[in-house]
Amino acid sequence: MKDFDVRVTWKGKKAKMTLREEEEEVNGYIDGKTLVLTLEVDDSEDEPSTEETFHHDDLEVDEDLVNDKVLEALAAEEDDDEDDEDEDDEDEEEDEDDDEDDEDEDDDEEDEGEGEEVKEKVK
Repeated sequence: MKDFDVRVTWKGKKAKMTLREEEEEVNGYIDGKTLVLTLEVDDSEDEPSTEETFHHDDLEVDEDLVNDKVLEALAAEEDDDEDDEDEDDEDEEEDEDDDEDDEDEDDDEEDEGEGEEVKEKVK
């Protein structure tokens, strides 16, 4: 998941919280250093979910909005991973085709060489 920002209220003032995936958690930071929110991500079910495990007292945030954005970001990352896997599969198939073409060319060259030897013997 790429880091993204959410507007929040921190100590009574408007601020920007950066959400960052770290192992099996998503942590929210104010000014990139003050940890103010931690969400555990559970993707063992068909529908991934988050559970808030830490929320700083001075933080005011729309929890539903944050959860939705985190889940959207994780889903987008999963889609990107699947697209990358599909591209890798296509690359492997192309490599196999190239290898087969190379083998065919080698066989053709060998056949041509044999024909020349026969022609020389006939003369």
